Amino acid sequence: MTGDLLDVPVWWDEEGNLLTENPSGGDPIYVMVAFERPMMEKVAEIICRGGGHVLNIGFGLGLVDDAIQTYDIESHTIVEPHPQVYARMIEQGWADRPGVTIHNCRWQDVDWSAYRHHFDGIFSDPYPLDESGSQFQLDQVAWMRLVNRIVKPETGVVVHFCVTTDPDEARRSMPSLVGAELEVQVDPCDVEVPFVIPEWRRYGVGRHRIYIPSYRLRTHTGAKRTR
Repeated sequence: MTGDLLDVPVWWDEEGNLLTENPSGGDPIYVMVAFERPMMEKVAEIICRGGGHVLNIGFGLGLVDDAIQTYDIESHTIVEPHPQVYARMIEQGWADRPGVTIHNCRWQDVDWSAYRHHFDGIFSDPYPLDESGSQFQLDQVAWMRLVNRIVKPETGVVVHFCVTTDPDEARRSMPSLVGAELEVQVDPCDVEVPFVIPEWRRYGVGRHRIYIPSYRLRTHTGAKRTR
C-alpha cells in the first residue's frame, strides 16, 4: 500500500468481507472476501508443511493467518500497514499470541536484516493500489528480490496469490524476476463463489477447482525450472 492509500478507510460488511473506497468513485472495492477461506487454508497448509518460520504479507481478513495458527510452527510474522486493520488485529489479541510478530508498516519499510534466509514459508497477497499499475509492477520486482534474500534456499516455500482453474496457467504465473531457478508445485483447492469480484470475473458464480502455485528456489548448479 502506498502512504496516501493507507489513509483511505476500510470496513467489514455483514458477510465478513473487507472493503475500501473506490478511488475512481462508484461501488466500493473488495480488498478481501470471506469465500476465499478454502484457498487461504490451502495456502497455509502449503507454507507450513516444513514447520519453522512463516511470513504473511497483508493480514486482510486474517484468513490465512487463522489457518497458519493451526500448524506447529516456530514463529509467525505478519506485515500489515493499514491502521484500521492493525487496530482490529490488536483488538483480536494477535499481538499477544505466542510466536507472533506484527510489523505495522509496509513491507518496504521493515528492517529485513535479521531475516536473511530465515523463512520456511512465505505468502504474499498484494493489493494493486496504483491505478496505472506501474508502481505495483515496480514493487513486485523489489518484492521478488527481497524474497530471494529472506526465504531459505532449497527448502523454503513461496506462494503468491493467484486465481486460475488451469494448472498450466498456474505454473506459468510464477514470477520470472527472481534470478534463480524454480521448483514449482501446483496444489488444487475447491472454492464456492457466491458473487463475482474482478479476480473471479472470468469464472463466475459457482464451484470452481482452483490451482495454487508455489515454488522453492533451486540454487545448485544445473537446476532446471519446472514448467
